[in-house]
Amino acid sequence: MRQTVEILGAAYYFEQRWHDARPLLETASKWKPDDSELLSSLARTPAQSGLAAESRTPYSTVFGIDPDSPQSYALASRLLMQEGRMSDVEHLLQRAVELEPDLAGANYELGQIALRREGYGKALELFRRELARDATHSSGWHASGESRLGLGRLAKSVEALKRATWLNNRAARSYLLLGKIYVSQGLLDLAHGMVAHAIEVDPNSYEAHFLQSRVHYKAGRKELARKHLALANEVRRVTSGEE
Repeated sequence: MRQTVEILGAAYYFEQRWHDARPLLETASKWKPDDSELLSSLARTPAQSGLAAESRTPYSTVFGIDPDSPQSYALASRLLMQEGRMSDVEHLLQRAVELEPDLAGANYELGQIALRREGYGKALELFRRELARDATHSSGWHASGESRLGLGRLAKSVEALKRATWLNNRAARSYLLLGKIYVSQGLLDLAHGMVAHAIEVDPNSYEAHFLQSRVHYKAGRKELARKHLALANEVRRVTSGEE
């Protein structure tokens, strides 16, 4: 009987019959409370049925945290983010922040959602809250720089991005974005230095080699421009799997 319930629940789950799968998986999980695979499947069924907040209970069981805690909402949001369910992620994070306004990482994740929607002002405010909690959050400084750039505040963007690089000198994306800003301002020597560091950190970056090619071209160094353009094309060829 128990095995039949579990097998049928799994079958419904793989057929994406979420409403049918859920009660069977709930029953099976009571018999096997330590089965993380079963609990993970159970957590996905309410999310797929439009009840994402309820996914936090089985996820919390897997990770051993209080299902009513702000951490449980943040945990569920992180796992659902990997499935691209951004509206559900946002609602879960908002609930987490309501319960604990200073919850580590929550405002940063909400800011990232706002940034993807080009809500630069809202994103910046959320990143400011995160940085007020943790001034050493290098990704927060980078995202703050992106937000300011979106608002047209170039000088403030540069200052935020510099802080990101000071906190993490392996942050290729921050050096690259600084390089783009400096190119737009005609500061080619500064741009060259930033992009060169990005390439040092990530030598297989198509974007970095392509940008360095532009920098050299604008500076009249056409041979070096051709060299980096060739490197960019080679990176693209290799990463795309072309023969």
